[in-house]
Amino acid sequence: MIILSKKKFHFKAGGNHFTTKGGMIIEEAPDWIASLPFYQWAKDDGDIVEVKDSSAEAEDVAVAKAKRTTRKTAAKK
Repeated sequence: MIILSKKKFHFKAGGNHFTTKGGMIIEEAPDWIASLPFYQWAKDDGDIVEVKDSSAEAEDVAVAKAKRTTRKTAAKK
């Protein structure tokens, strides 16, 4: 699974661990993190955006979506 993360998140389940890079970096993430409630909360908040594939177009769409959620969050404060 490919994701974009705004912040660093550490996921663990059983003996598995994964930490996102944060900073709007697009990276490969293990599929098992998607089953964790913490992942879903971060995704719902817009702090993690799933990227459709590794194409430049899909990455541009994910970055645009992440920027939109940042603006919406800032407007609520």
